[in-house]
Amino acid sequence: MEKFYTNQKQENLVTVRLKGIGGNFTAEQLATIQELAKNFGSGFVHLTSRQEIAIPSIKKDDLPKIEKIISESQLEAASVGATFKTVTACQGSEFCKFGQIDTLKIAAEIEKRHAGQILPHKFNVGVTGCPHDCMKVETNDIGIKGCRAGYIIYFRGEKFPPIVKDAEKVFEIVDAVIKFFEDNAKQGEHFKLFVKRSDWKNFLADLPNII
Repeated sequence: MEKFYTNQKQENLVTVRLKGIGGNFTAEQLATIQELAKNFGSGFVHLTSRQEIAIPSIKKDDLPKIEKIISESQLEAASVGATFKTVTACQGSEFCKFGQIDTLKIAAEIEKRHAGQILPHKFNVGVTGCPHDCMKVETNDIGIKGCRAGYIIYFRGEKFPPIVKDAEKVFEIVDAVIKFFEDNAKQGEHFKLFVKRSDWKNFLADLPNII
């Protein structure tokens, strides 16, 4: 299993991170998380900005037990470090009356393609269902926003000019951008700095060809 915890300031204590696509966790998953927090942590959890559930104050010596429980349950470990981070999403058209796109379906597919991928720097993708932008996707490296005409895509807040009509094309654009970043960024280079330094403008000009 990839690294799924971060070291705390307290010696020999770590925080374990668990993910749910779009912040969704089943009742069964929550029950297991409750047991982990109660039996191995301090009895509470923390909700992260990536819609993950973090369990703090776990002893490093207990990590093998935690890993075994995760692997044998419905839980999914969240990757930490310079990786593709958990995709965030609002409830979208399945639950929200304002939702224009199925955000959870979009997030799940992107997660399926890139979950845990090692990259030069951590990489964030967010999906929001309508122009209200409850998820603040423009602050992500790639933001996907639903509208009546389709999908609006942002790269670090800069709008990709054409509205994308088809979800499969959204996936192809995300794949292409991440591949370009993976192949050309310096180790430790944040995406927002990479686009200023690299041949990003020429890459971006060619990107509409896959739409």
